[in-house]
Amino acid sequence: FTCGIRDDGSLWCWGSNTHGQLGTGDHFSRNHPEFIDQGPWDMVETGGYYDYEKSQHIQHACGIKGGIVYCWGSNLYGQIGTGSDGGDVTVPHTVQTPSLLGGTVDLRGSFVTSGGFHSCALHQIGSAIWIYCWGRNNFGQLGVNSGDNQLNVALPVANSSNHNWITVSAGRFHTCAVDDDYSLWCWGQNSYGQLGDGTYDNHPEPEKVSQNNFWVNVYSGASMTCGQHFLTIACWGDDTYGQLGNGDEYGSTNSADNAHNLDTDQYIFNLSTAMTTVCGLSGQSLFCWGSNDYGEIGDGTRINKQSPVHVSDGWTKVSAGNYHTCGIQTDGSLWCWGHNGYGELGDGTTTSRTSPVHVYPTPWP
Repeated sequence: FTCGIRDDGSLWCWGSNTHGQLGTGDHFSRNHPEFIDQGPWDMVETGGYYDYEKSQHIQHACGIKGGIVYCWGSNLYGQIGTGSDGGDVTVPHTVQTPSLLGGTVDLRGSFVTSGGFHSCALHQIGSAIWIYCWGRNNFGQLGVNSGDNQLNVALPVANSSNHNWITVSAGRFHTCAVDDDYSLWCWGQNSYGQLGDGTYDNHPEPEKVSQNNFWVNVYSGASMTCGQHFLTIACWGDDTYGQLGNGDEYGSTNSADNAHNLDTDQYIFNLSTAMTTVCGLSGQSLFCWGSNDYGEIGDGTRINKQSPVHVSDGWTKVSAGNYHTCGIQTDGSLWCWGHNGYGELGDGTTTSRTSPVHVYPTPWP
């Protein structure tokens, strides 16, 4: 499924709605953008992956409106943060966090990221920025160093008072963040080396994974991670589909410090990491790499790419989802490509596309 914010701040969603993840108040899927709320919304992020234990896709979304964090969709693992587990939340609901006075209060945030079955947000405490997380915690991806397998309210990650975070990114079962001294920290599952600390050991709380303090951004995928340091991007973890972008489809590394830079002479930034596909922009030029089973790279083929591939020019934003990708062009028009079995491309059909197709209405910011 897909969600986006138009230039007037209104929230729109479309695609699969099995768990109410569109926020429409029902479970009917849409193959075109559906108005959800006037807002104005500051940001929105879709999350969720296929849950092999439940044999189904479990999906949710989170966003920020008026400085308050909202989530909606599947609450199987408490990922909506309502204070209770289970069921579906079919309209945007405020995320709750414990109050010092007892009970819970709405979580305020400046940024939110939605992972596989959990989410995290940046929340200001005094002059510092803390990370709060909620949802599934079976690999320690919440970073709270708790024995609980899931949390239905947002809690700060361990040792928050020692940090002043500038960004955070939630993957399927792991989370990474950058501190204000440009150090890189990760926690959660590490079966594929996606934490980047040189081991395959899971970590239930934030661990510094790089000896270098030059990281300015981080992007978590399903079982891999990409980090930006100065003018380059390096990726580590699972590389089964070439999603590390280093030119070797079966090469992988479990070390952020030893990770290869992208196999390109372009300066690619503003990355968006999906399940096993990554896209980014070099100026207004769009590049994608990794899995391409449904045409989610957008180059007109269904062939996986081990290195960044130039898709086309004239782009201002890109967002990679589960098996599909969407982007905004310089004229404010929205385009999507890839898997479309549930109408997630928003073009009024359920036909998958290997090249960008126009989505109505316009304009988008």
